[in-house]
Amino acid sequence: MKFFIHTYGCQMNVRDSEAVGALLEAAGHERVETEAEAELVIVNSCTVRQKAEEKAIGKAGNLIAAGKITGMMGCAVKRLGEGVFKRLPGLKFAV
Repeated sequence: MKFFIHTYGCQMNVRDSEAVGALLEAAGHERVETEAEAELVIVNSCTVRQKAEEKAIGKAGNLIAAGKITGMMGCAVKRLGEGVFKRLPGLKFAV
């Protein structure tokens, strides 16, 4: 499956996105350069600033509306818990 990871926030999120990408590649999936090319898009979110969290949630909502398989990860998911699925109907997974 072709995937793209969209990262918001701190250096830790950048590192986490690199690690998840490496795991997906090791499992045989293909990293692509743009979300338009991807079948799966993972939004790595941040809560350091409210604006970053809202951008990540907005991006995920737009991806879901565009028909992309969409998942979220990161501290915004941790903060929202199960509520992330209420805010984003159609979200496939959150870690």
